[in-house]
Amino acid sequence: MELNSENLCSIAGKLIETARRRAMPYLVGQTAVKSRGIGVEPEDYREYAPGDDFRFIDWRLSSRAIGSDGKQKFILRERRAERSLESVLILDASASMDYKEKLAAGIYAISFLSTLALNLDDRITIIVAGSGDPLVLPHIDPGHAAYATIAYICKGPGPGGKVSLNMMKKIVLRLARRRSPVILVTDIAHTPEGLSSFFEAMRAVKNGVGIAFSSDKSEVSLPEIGSSLILDPEEGISFVEIHKKELSEELQLHRARIGSVLRRWGVPNVEFVGIKGAGQSGSRLAWLYVSAREMAYA
Repeated sequence: MELNSENLCSIAGKLIETARRRAMPYLVGQTAVKSRGIGVEPEDYREYAPGDDFRFIDWRLSSRAIGSDGKQKFILRERRAERSLESVLILDASASMDYKEKLAAGIYAISFLSTLALNLDDRITIIVAGSGDPLVLPHIDPGHAAYATIAYICKGPGPGGKVSLNMMKKIVLRLARRRSPVILVTDIAHTPEGLSSFFEAMRAVKNGVGIAFSSDKSEVSLPEIGSSLILDPEEGISFVEIHKKELSEELQLHRARIGSVLRRWGVPNVEFVGIKGAGQSGSRLAWLYVSAREMAYA
């Protein structure tokens, strides 16, 4: 069965709870202050053990850590969350996201990220952009964020339309205080100029910013010559026959431009394909949230 916005609603609860359960190993406990795990400030150091997240290895200390057996030791930074923050999670539920598993994987990511926020005592503002007016829920309980998102999609205007990053920018700047982590869950169907303008506005008020790209495999591995491809449903373009070489050049150029914008603004990002890909991206989603949080706190 091909997953779409209609049958998505029937599995949404299971999807949300699966994401919550898988987020548990990355959580630090109910109290942000003096809680070890993912967080903001280093609290302690210890030797690396199998199963630890290698991204928290302090390579500078490790380069000087030699054990009694003459072998190098790897020193891990344990971190603590200094204070709770107001996080903003934005889900793109536009027409380009309403394709196969892209929107479902995006909802999974929202549930995973909001669960991290819950156990760091962070507050949440959720924004969902679909076919109607954007859903904006400031200061919502992180435990309810994912369910509010799916309620908008299944009982409200639903997915569709075109997301306006300029509108999202205005909403965030109106609601969020300075130094808020802002994470956009979307796809690659944006102009580099639009993304750059969004990132510039976030950094101007010292907001941390991160982006999670939900992609379909057709956007990663190219179809055969003569295959039909959805170019941009938000602009009303349906299907077109296109040569694989031409598509490859256009796709690579677009991705290169997006990558250039991400590097320019130092935006942490992850990309996953489908629900399975999102489920395998737990450590990267946790890194994404922590990175945006640290950027806001710096």
